[in-house]
Amino acid sequence: RTPSLRERREDVFELAVFFLNEQARRSGKIVSLLDEGATEALVAYDWPGNIRELENVIERAVVLADGPAVTLDDLPAEVRRPS
Repeated sequence: RTPSLRERREDVFELAVFFLNEQARRSGKIVSLLDEGATEALVAYDWPGNIRELENVIERAVVLADGPAVTLDDLPAEVRRPS
């Protein structure tokens, strides 16, 4: 059995950076960083949709990012404010 992402919080940052680089390359946008607030929110979130949800969240954040970094404002509300 592979543990869920919520059981491997130490992997969230590395996976998010991997997906960030992939999505930036695909979209042609120069987005290469996760700011501190975004990183903290990503690690704190429980990821009920597991790794696929993380990939989708990062894809959306890259599209919304205005600068070189994904910020907390680029993340969906449920990730910014986990219940």
